[in-house]
Amino acid sequence: MRRFYKQIRFDINLKRFYVACAVCGERLYGKKLPLLCPSQTRIKELELGQGGWLEQQTYNHTKAVSVQYLSRFYDQCPHCGSWICDQCYSVVEEKGCFYCNKL
Repeated sequence: MRRFYKQIRFDINLKRFYVACAVCGERLYGKKLPLLCPSQTRIKELELGQGGWLEQQTYNHTKAVSVQYLSRFYDQCPHCGSWICDQCYSVVEEKGCFYCNKL
């Protein structure tokens, strides 16, 4: 789950967390970040854990909720460990996901 947590990104324009499939690249968006000051420099500080106490708590909670929501739509391949969306994930005769079969 730690690897999936690291795949979560933040879209500065939509102010939402998202994850992109390793195979098709399709983005799935999670919860919107409720910030009063959503500047790019402020978001970078929050990503590094250097925000104010209340803003940092809000950022961390929103990211955790997004991870819980988004992880329901992704599967981890037992062979390569990549997180693949449900549409691309297919274990065919235990050979792995489509991503493994492309390699």
